[in-house]
Amino acid sequence: MKRRLLLVEDDEVFLRPLHRTLELKGYEVVPVQSAEEALESLKTEDVDLVLTDRRLPGMDGVELVRQIKTDHPDLAVVVMTAYGTIESAVEAMRLGAEDYLVKPFEAAELLLVIRRAIEFQELKSANRRTIRRNQERFTFSNIVAASAGML
Repeated sequence: MKRRLLLVEDDEVFLRPLHRTLELKGYEVVPVQSAEEALESLKTEDVDLVLTDRRLPGMDGVELVRQIKTDHPDLAVVVMTAYGTIESAVEAMRLGAEDYLVKPFEAAELLLVIRRAIEFQELKSANRRTIRRNQERFTFSNIVAASAGML
């Protein structure tokens, strides 16, 4: 199954080669140039991961992470930036980003981060489904009492 990525990058100089690299590595890429476009795309596009720049026109990448995690909590998000600070990385991760990349980065590093973020998000989703299933299965309403001591 081909993985789909939503790529949010306003800089054409970085968008084109990144888009091409990801497609050559087997990903289907939905490119957009603003956080607002990304949120619109998520209404109709089914993607496995959002890869977003931190600095975007209008809504920034960190606010985009917040919005995505509110509306799509099971969607993996990776933030990238040319202006990396510890504070901005911590903020993005606190809001739910799976990882944070500082530009420029090697293609191998990007591909590893994407793969791990998708795998981690899938594990979290599977864990939530298991917990939900077990809560439904093992409730007190399913206990049948027949003895006087149980009634």
